[in-house]
This record gives sequence, C-alpha cells and structure tokens, in this order.
Amino acid sequence: MGAVYIARDTQLDRDIALKIPKFRPDDKVSIEWFFREARSMATVHHPNLCPVYDVGVIDGIHYMSMAYIEGRPLTDYVKSDKPIQARQVAAVVRKIAIALEEAHRAGIVHRDLKTTNNRINTRNEPMIMHLGLARTENPNRPPLTQTGKATSQRHHLAPAPGR
Repeated sequence: MGAVYIARDTQLDRDIALKIPKFRPDDKVSIEWFFREARSMATVHHPNLCPVYDVGVIDGIHYMSMAYIEGRPLTDYVKSDKPIQARQVAAVVRKIAIALEEAHRAGIVHRDLKTTNNRINTRNEPMIMHLGLARTENPNRPPLTQTGKATSQRHHLAPAPGR
C-alpha cells in the first residue's frame, strides 16, 4: 500500500514510524480506508497494539505517524531455520488474540492479520502494527466493502466453507 519510514519527531525527541501510502489523489475509497485505519488504531489502547500519533496531509502527501517498534517482523520467526517452541508460539498467539479481543470490544475487526503486520519488540512482545483492512462497527459511517467480497491477499485467506 505504501512505505513506512523511521523518522525523527523533533518536538518530542523520539523515533517514530511514518507511513506514507501510495494511492492516486482521486482514489477516494483508499483515502477513506487510510483515515479509517488511523481512527481505528487511535481508539484502541492495548500494550500489543501499535499506537497512532497523528494522521493528515501535507502538500498533497498523506501520512500517518505511529510508534516506532524496535524489533523484528514476526515473519523472521516463522521463516527461521530454528524451530520455535510450542510454548513460545502459544504465548505470542495468546497475546495477539487478547489484543484483537480489545479491538473487537471497540467494534473493530482486523481482517488482514498476518505475520508481516506484526513485530516482536525488543522485550519479545508481539505488536500488531496496523489495522489497514479493519472494519469498524459504526452505523454513522457507510461500509467500504461488501459482504462476501475478498479484501485480503489470496494466500492469506481462510478456505471457503465446505472446501
């Protein structure tokens, strides 16, 4: 969808992650997704969910600033040649599930959870990095997707019922 950079917040003297999406300026649906992601992430507070600091547009460039999570992507652990102990896997999955439960309580359904959307920080804690395809249960906002329409990458989709 775009690029994420490590940037320096000079006002607060800290590193942040700066997400710059790539979409056409006339792509109103993608722009709305982007702002909904920021609003969704800003409404949920959990130690395993990456916080959003700001979202906006400067000189026609959309951006989202969020906590910079030092660590490694979960993908590194999954693709490692070194086997991961079942107890460690269960602990990571449990923490991610509890964070998602918190999001669900806020009416947010992730819909794009995969190893590349998670990092393991320097304390060995999993962090869900974004809610990019999140669906917010908000009757005041029209839906951006339709029931039964795929929104994720094909190789990450669960099999259809009965298959």
